[in-house]
Amino acid sequence: MNDTVNTSGVINRRAALATALIIGGSTALSSGCSAQGTAPSQRYTVPIRALLDAIRQGRLPDYLDDLGIPRPSIAGLNDARGTSLLARLKGVPLTLVEGGYLIHPDEQRVDVLLPEARKVTGGLIGAAQFVFVPTGDGVRLATVSFEPSGPFPPATTIVAPGSASQRVQQMYDALAASGGGTLFFAAGTHHVALALTSRTVRIAGTGMGATILTPIAADRPVLEAGYNSGSWSLVEIANLSVIGTGTGIGFRAGHLPRQPLDEFAGRTVFRNVRFDRLQTCISRPYGQIGLWLQNCVFGAADYHIHSVGTMTPGEPMHAGNLVARDCHFAGAAKAVFFMNSSAIGTGQVTLDHCIMELNPGYVFYINALNGVEGVPGMLVQSCWNEQNATAESVTIDRPQRPVYAYLKDTGLVRFEDTPIGDLQLANATVVTRDCALDLLKSVTADRMSTLVHYDARGFGTFAPKGLVASIAATYQFGPNRALSFAMPPRNWRAVRKTYGETLLSHRDGRIASTGGTTISSAIIEGQISASQAICVAAGEHVQLLPQGNAPRNRWVAWIIDCRLAAGPPVALTVTGTSGVSAGFPIEHTTLCSVAGMTWCDAPVGALHIELLGAGNDGSTVEIGRYEITAFKRRQDALAYINGTARKTV
Repeated sequence: MNDTVNTSGVINRRAALATALIIGGSTALSSGCSAQGTAPSQRYTVPIRALLDAIRQGRLPDYLDDLGIPRPSIAGLNDARGTSLLARLKGVPLTLVEGGYLIHPDEQRVDVLLPEARKVTGGLIGAAQFVFVPTGDGVRLATVSFEPSGPFPPATTIVAPGSASQRVQQMYDALAASGGGTLFFAAGTHHVALALTSRTVRIAGTGMGATILTPIAADRPVLEAGYNSGSWSLVEIANLSVIGTGTGIGFRAGHLPRQPLDEFAGRTVFRNVRFDRLQTCISRPYGQIGLWLQNCVFGAADYHIHSVGTMTPGEPMHAGNLVARDCHFAGAAKAVFFMNSSAIGTGQVTLDHCIMELNPGYVFYINALNGVEGVPGMLVQSCWNEQNATAESVTIDRPQRPVYAYLKDTGLVRFEDTPIGDLQLANATVVTRDCALDLLKSVTADRMSTLVHYDARGFGTFAPKGLVASIAATYQFGPNRALSFAMPPRNWRAVRKTYGETLLSHRDGRIASTGGTTISSAIIEGQISASQAICVAAGEHVQLLPQGNAPRNRWVAWIIDCRLAAGPPVALTVTGTSGVSAGFPIEHTTLCSVAGMTWCDAPVGALHIELLGAGNDGSTVEIGRYEITAFKRRQDALAYINGTARKTV
């Protein structure tokens, strides 16, 4: 081992010792036995026992000298006055208890935690690693390395693979009774059903790919939180995997059946934890506010996160205060995120920079998120959305084809910088900001729901669903590709020409059209002149005149005030000698301004707005004012359709 000495004289090999302790995968030596699952070797057992006896009896320095361990491997362990720290250990018995050391499966390495050594050396020696090598018929201790504290706090109990679940529970309980610490699961597979009862005990493993916890039975959660305190002192679970066989629960907050104060069995933080091949990865059946997920990975399961608020008389609890950051969710058969929390005050649910992909079921399935009493809403921010809701049918409350988000009785849900998919809304309030909307192909909403997009981005070839309050960018150019958006009704009195614009076509009086039947109508609020209803027969093309000619190298923008008065949706396009926009379905029955823009790198003649009828009996569309305008600068065209064009002289 190539140790280096730092300026303080303490061996600088934290990473090396961390690796030694973390890679461990055996049990403590007991009665001459080595790691479970390996055949004990007499040639190793005797020297290892001698080493451990020397540590227990306070003879470690003399033991190392007697063996002639090369001084460079322990040199530099001096304090500021040059006194050997190792000499301070002479005559100091160092307690070795179960869970305090590891003998690795090959029996060639022993890792030991030395809490007493920390006391007598001022914390400069707290752990050691001993490496044995074979020599002919025997073995010898080749190197020893020391570390001030190792990667663990002083109170650490090590659990070796193969330990019985009941024994692991006893080790946990003893650690809790002694004031707390870290229950460390060494590398390998552990079959456990561990009841977590204390907020003073941390659960940790070697790493997501090394320490694996598996259920002992399908009806027993691997980890069950029953913390006996409602304190906001978080319990940390870190650096391990919880993997089942297709059934069972990875982590459950609270008991089944419910016990008093189970609603406080939350406030848990998971860091670098993987869940896979389970029925439910994380279950919160009684509210249990407080769940933080950091750098976690969720795999095959029915539900990744399943949260239900409780309305138990005298003990109601909502299921909010949930934050997931930098997590990966894939393989949810029913839903990535399920919530049913009708308890008032449900809020502060945040998913930030997470990846949701390859989930056959819903990404979000919310039956209730009662966000009253002035609490923060639900925020989905900068999250990936790819190949989700792909199953033909998913049964939660009833069988139906899944969508990206099913939101019912839901307070404010905000999506920011997240490409949302199809939505099903029932008494829900949804706001998006700076979101790409090309995956939003379908929205089913009742009259109690609202959907508003701010700073929308359009990448697809179809019109985004919902009311677009403002547009950040629309990227589709070329024939029949430019997007139109349903925006709030334009106050034309406030709209003035922008510098450099050329008005190509507009209507400010009676509509002139080719085809269709024009009927006078009442003035629409905010319009300068009366709107007019146009009856469009099925399959009929109706041109709104006059036509205009767009010069080359111009940004062309259009605004049309309209609504569907009767019949099936009517397709609206902007076209001319070459196609300009994709079809926009006029299906909204309240007045909107349909607006869009595109780049014309070649002249387009006979530019106009066109309506295409559908259905069997035709439709009636009410048209207000419309304009098609050309701009030299993209910024001016964008400001125009956003209603922020400035007045010029």
